[in-house]
Amino acid sequence: MTEVCSDISDATCGLCGEPMPAGETMFKFHGYSGPCPKPPLPKDTQPRVIDFDDGEISVRLDGKELRGWSYKDDTERRTKMLCAREYVEGWCDGRSLGVVGTLPRYPDAVSPEPPENAQ
Repeated sequence: MTEVCSDISDATCGLCGEPMPAGETMFKFHGYSGPCPKPPLPKDTQPRVIDFDDGEISVRLDGKELRGWSYKDDTERRTKMLCAREYVEGWCDGRSLGVVGTLPRYPDAVSPEPPENAQ
């Protein structure tokens, strides 16, 4: 019960990062008693590679997963981490060229159609 109370008292607004007032600790954002007291926090502009050390690697931007990989041993983890870093590098290069948002979400998961005369 003590942990639950400490979590509630530490509640902060998801927009401005300020502590929530009494009576609003169960909400994610200010609004019931008035607008946020400060301007919104800046959003992440760079994707982050996160290794959860439980067999999962994730690339996230603003808390949303862009891509994920799983691994079973250290050798595979190293390979997948390299893939994740290359994905981020390509994502950032695409953003600088203005093409992010126009590409499929998982371009390597879509296999091209074979040619009609392929055997």
